[in-house]
Amino acid sequence: MIIVPIYPGQGLGNQLWVYVVGRSIADETGRSFHLEGYANFKGTDFLDITSDTSSPQGDQAPARDPVTCFHERQFYDEELNTVCSGFDERVVEAAGSLRLEGLFQDERYFFGKPERLPQYIQPKPELAAAYPVAPDVCVLNIRGGEYKHHPALLLKKAYWENAMANMTKLGTVKRFVTVTDDAAYARRLFPDLPIVSGNVAACFMTILNARHVILSNSSFGYFPAKLGQQKTVIAPLHWARPDNALGRWASPANLYTDWLWQSGDGTITNYADLVSRRDACEQHYLSRYTVLIDPQTIPAQGWRRFVPPGLRRLAKAGLSRLAPSRVG
Repeated sequence: MIIVPIYPGQGLGNQLWVYVVGRSIADETGRSFHLEGYANFKGTDFLDITSDTSSPQGDQAPARDPVTCFHERQFYDEELNTVCSGFDERVVEAAGSLRLEGLFQDERYFFGKPERLPQYIQPKPELAAAYPVAPDVCVLNIRGGEYKHHPALLLKKAYWENAMANMTKLGTVKRFVTVTDDAAYARRLFPDLPIVSGNVAACFMTILNARHVILSNSSFGYFPAKLGQQKTVIAPLHWARPDNALGRWASPANLYTDWLWQSGDGTITNYADLVSRRDACEQHYLSRYTVLIDPQTIPAQGWRRFVPPGLRRLAKAGLSRLAPSRVG
């Protein structure tokens, strides 16, 4: 059996990644699958998923063999100040019942069978139909919120402007719409563009129904961009550390097929031309990052670690009104 836990604090994109990869590993290795913590799933209202493939036993995993916790291989890159992951081939050889812990955001966990994704996740058709997108519209999936606390992660306005120009060159895009978790931030960036925000289902289905999408470096956008009709997708080169001077993928897991990848100066590169660079980055981690450490020893990021959570919430509420482009 493959057991996948989902947690209350996880975002929907992270929940969906561990779910679909758990399903795929279970199918690839001939095991049953169990989703632990289904009550924490944030897509219940608009996505159909399968929480158990063995028997209708609710949220409790059926009693089977002893369960081994499988921790996906991860690397703390001190130079980029982030934790990276790729494809951990050891999971296929691990015997017995496994409980998966990790990021698991690599398409290589589909084992060359991308058709598994729409089998594992089905958007509710009545909700998908409620958010149509015209063929000449391009959707910008702008991520603000807590990303504004991390300058190395937050995409600059120039990324969006260059991507809009690149989409327009295709000849079919005439209008743009923003889908965002942070309406005030999106409005500050592009005051004249329509905004979809505040409803996760509406955001998901709007991206799902679009033919042209410009993504942020958030795991949320992967699923509506990959599901539904084929799309033209632009995403940021190097993902969570866009256009970093070291040229590293953060993470190697986050290079995805069929998308166009845009650098800081607006240059577009396709997936096939980036695979060798991704592989070299992954090999860099595998060959040099060989010392295991307690994840609790990884330094917390930013000034927020010095401020109590209650005071942080009050400060955030006030500052977000004064400076929406910097505080989420």
